[in-house]
Amino acid sequence: HFTDHFSRALLDKIEQNDSVRALGVCFGSQSLLQAHGQQTGRNFRTEKGALEFGAFPVQFTDDDTFPGLRGKACTAAFTRSGYSITEGCEDVPGMRPLAFEPTQQGITLPPVAWSLLDGRVVTTQFHPDIRLSSRDQLKILRKHLQHAWPIMEDSIPHASNSRRPYLVKHTGQSQGRKRLSP
Repeated sequence: HFTDHFSRALLDKIEQNDSVRALGVCFGSQSLLQAHGQQTGRNFRTEKGALEFGAFPVQFTDDDTFPGLRGKACTAAFTRSGYSITEGCEDVPGMRPLAFEPTQQGITLPPVAWSLLDGRVVTTQFHPDIRLSSRDQLKILRKHLQHAWPIMEDSIPHASNSRRPYLVKHTGQSQGRKRLSP
């Protein structure tokens, strides 16, 4: 199991050596959060959800881990089918939320980025490595979708639509996938 064999060992190494740092992206974020929960006696876990791909808004907190991002917002690429549940994290020393995914109703969803061990570990559910304005990166994501999901060609975002946010969602039902926005 990746969390037990890698993420817990990595967190142990970071706790023992102040010069070691880690960035967990997507599944790496989920695994590091789960391992951190195990080490701090919390039940941090990943719950299955709909398979989603797309551009979503992200609002950064006023945390000092990345001063240049304090209070800023952006649109980030997400590919996910699991969600990190971090209930009871408020009193974990050295653990702070870095970013949230706001909703249109003003309700804030669980954090999508965390600072652990006083900033020596940063986790993010979204992909900071993907520029949604890049045609090349959209082509890569499109190929990933074609490989991962046997879906209709017209339901995959094309690079020519790079300015338009999109979301493809797998409902988990036998009807398969549906496109939620253009």
